[in-house]
Amino acid sequence: MDSPKFEIPNLDTLSIEKEQIREEIDIKIFKILGEILYNRDDKNFDISTGDGKILKVHLLVIATKIPIFQQLKESNQTKFIIPDFDYEIIEFAMKFCYGCSIAENLNASIAIKLFFY
Repeated sequence: MDSPKFEIPNLDTLSIEKEQIREEIDIKIFKILGEILYNRDDKNFDISTGDGKILKVHLLVIATKIPIFQQLKESNQTKFIIPDFDYEIIEFAMKFCYGCSIAENLNASIAIKLFFY
């Protein structure tokens, strides 16, 4: 009777799999932290939208992703008006800046508007 054969995994393969798992964990942690930060009440910047609503954000977070907000941060402004987009589109864009997951609520219409944002 033949004894069972066991294959020893290639160490390179294990190393790659381990790195992929780490990257997935890092992405999940980043998204969770982004959600936590987005939902905090200590936001310091107001964005007025085209439909008359105001979205509050952390200027430091947004300034790291969108250059115009870096300029606003440097000028100590606390408000900005974006008249061409409604609240929903700006909220999607800001959540994206925070690293929040937006895919589950995204549809074709919103995606097209975000493209032009």
